[in-house]
Amino acid sequence: MNEHFRTFYGWTHLKNHTVSWDDVHSEVVYNVYFSIESPLWQINSAREYGKNTFLNKLLHNLSPHTYQLWVHEVDINSILIQVFVEDNLLLQDYYEGTPEEYTVAYYENDTIFVHEQLYDLNYNEEVLSNLEILLPANATIVIKKSISENNLFIQIMSYDQVNPDNLENIKELILPLDVDYESAFLELYDSDRKLYYQTAVNTLAQE
Repeated sequence: MNEHFRTFYGWTHLKNHTVSWDDVHSEVVYNVYFSIESPLWQINSAREYGKNTFLNKLLHNLSPHTYQLWVHEVDINSILIQVFVEDNLLLQDYYEGTPEEYTVAYYENDTIFVHEQLYDLNYNEEVLSNLEILLPANATIVIKKSISENNLFIQIMSYDQVNPDNLENIKELILPLDVDYESAFLELYDSDRKLYYQTAVNTLAQE
């Protein structure tokens, strides 16, 4: 099955997938596992496959699979689609209802990412010099775009915590102006990768 997806669907970075059935809650749990190098289109294609197979109950032309047959024999109340990157949960799509009328909930873990989500830091020397003054010496900066929502996450990781008095100046300096987004968030993480501060960044800087 995994090789089938890699060959016929082009999910070349797929590591594994599982499908399980919760008889008590009439729920399908569809898990897909990708490598960190996976392009976003493969992840989104796997999510769409799960929705079409288990919510819409569409049989695919590229040969029917075992669970594509039994989904037509059971009443499914809900579908949980989970995408993992290097065994870490990246996102969840949760569908409840029928193909004609359903609700959907979405969760994205903003501490996990694939390479394509990362934004290349193209700060000029003046900005970099000012950031060096405001941030701890061991700080690293990661800017990533969310997958399903047009959000930007600016993440600073360091062993020493950022001085709270520097936060406003950091927010003014760090927001990239050449990225299309609706909302941006500044997040600070400690050495154990635990979030200790998050705030919305002034998106008016785009205008």
